[in-house]
Amino acid sequence: MTTRIQNVDFKPAVVNEDSTLAITGVLTDETGTAIPGTSLASCTLTLYDVATDGIINSRDAEDISANVDGEGALELILHPEDNPIVTAGAAGTKERHVALLHFTWASNPEGRWQEIQIDVVRIHRVPE
Repeated sequence: MTTRIQNVDFKPAVVNEDSTLAITGVLTDETGTAIPGTSLASCTLTLYDVATDGIINSRDAEDISANVDGEGALELILHPEDNPIVTAGAAGTKERHVALLHFTWASNPEGRWQEIQIDVVRIHRVPE
């Protein structure tokens, strides 16, 4: 099952553990103007668990600039191995993860940070 998110300014995404999550949106500057992928100096993803602050699936400052098109549209697919359960808990409860984006461009070398909150739902039994 793929869950889709249509914007980077939204409520937390909800996805079942070990499922695919597609995140789409438009990267914008401080004025709300789209930043074309060709104008980006960098665009990175860090994926982590909030409770433990642990990096998930080795996705730490990973370059994702290829996921941004010429209009500034971002399409990022988080695969099942990106949405594991990290801490113990009862089935049906949620665990908070964050997809942290950092993007820079010529006129803003410090760039912008965007947190995408992800609630991962624990399933009673997920096969190994």
